[in-house]
Amino acid sequence: MSSGVPSTDRPDGWGGGVGSIMNNVAVSQPAARAGEGVSVIVRTACLEARRAGLERALESIFSQPVPVEPIIVVNGTTFSPKLFDDLSGRPELKVAYMEKAGLPGAMRLGRSLVTCPFFSFLDDDDIYLPGCLARRLDAIQDADVLVTSGFGTAGQLYSLDPDTVNADPLRSLLKQNWLASCAALYRSSTISVEYFGHLPDVYEWTALAFELLAAGKKIHYVGDVTYRLFDTPGSVSKGFRVDAARVQQRMLERAASQFRRPDLSTEFRRQIREAAHCESESHWANGDFREAWRCHLNCLRMGGLRHITFIRHLVCASIGLGPSGRAKPGSCGT
Repeated sequence: MSSGVPSTDRPDGWGGGVGSIMNNVAVSQPAARAGEGVSVIVRTACLEARRAGLERALESIFSQPVPVEPIIVVNGTTFSPKLFDDLSGRPELKVAYMEKAGLPGAMRLGRSLVTCPFFSFLDDDDIYLPGCLARRLDAIQDADVLVTSGFGTAGQLYSLDPDTVNADPLRSLLKQNWLASCAALYRSSTISVEYFGHLPDVYEWTALAFELLAAGKKIHYVGDVTYRLFDTPGSVSKGFRVDAARVQQRMLERAASQFRRPDLSTEFRRQIREAAHCESESHWANGDFREAWRCHLNCLRMGGLRHITFIRHLVCASIGLGPSGRAKPGSCGT
C-alpha cells in the first residue's frame, strides 16, 4: 500500500486493472469487517473548498448504527495535498486515488474495493439521515437494489409513489429518474463492478438504472426518507455539457433496443426526438450551426414536427442575420 500524496504523473489506477488500483489505496482499515455492514463509496475532488462538506458527509456515515466501510475515491489532478494527507492519515478510511477525473471511473474504482455484503454511494457534499443505513438494510429483503426517497438541495421532498414505481420501474424511469446518487443500497453479490464499466459522463445514474433493469435485477422502491442533498457552488454537475443531449439520445436508443416494450415504444421515440431537438438547440446556442442543422433535420425525420418553427433561427444564423433571442443552452424550450 502506498501512503502520502499520490504522484499526479502516475498512470490511472483503473486502467491497469484491479491490481494497480489496489496499489493506489492509501489506507485500508475500515470500521466494518469483511462480510458485514455497508461499504459507502464517496467520490471527491479533494478540494479545500469542499473540506467542510466532506467532513459533514463522513460524520453522517459514521453516525449510522451499522458497521460501515467508507471508501474515499480521490480523482483528478487538482486535489489538495493537505486534505489528501489528512484523509490518508485516518485509519478508519479506505482512500484510493485515480488521476482521471470523472464520476463513472470513480464509481468503478470504488465498487472494486467493496468488501461488505452491501454498498452505497454518497456525494462529498451530501449526507445520510440518522439511522438510514439500518432502515435500508431492513427494507431490502430479497431485492438486488433498494431505492429510497430523500430531501433535495432546497429542502424539498424528493419522493415518488412506491406502488407506481414498483409496478413498472421502466415506465416510471421514463417519466422521472428514481435512482438518485445517494438514494440506493446495492447487494454486492449481485451488483458487480461490471455494471459500472460503461456508464456515460452525464446521466450516469439514469444509465445505471436502465442497465440494472435490462439485466433483470430486482429493484424495490420505498418512500422512506434517508438522505439530504446540498447545493455546493462550483459542483461539476452544474456545468453545462454541449454533448449531454447526444448522450441522452444514445442512452435512450440503447434502452429502447434492450427492452423492446411495444407499450413504451411511442414514449421512447418521443424522448429520443426531444433529445435530438435539445442537441440542435445546444449547438445553435453555441454557434455551431452546421451541427445544429444536422440535429434539427434528424429530429424532423423522427417525427418531431412540433419543432419545425425552430428552423427560422437556423435560417437567420446561416445567412448571417444572427440568432436573435438566443436561448439559454440546454433550455430546449423552442
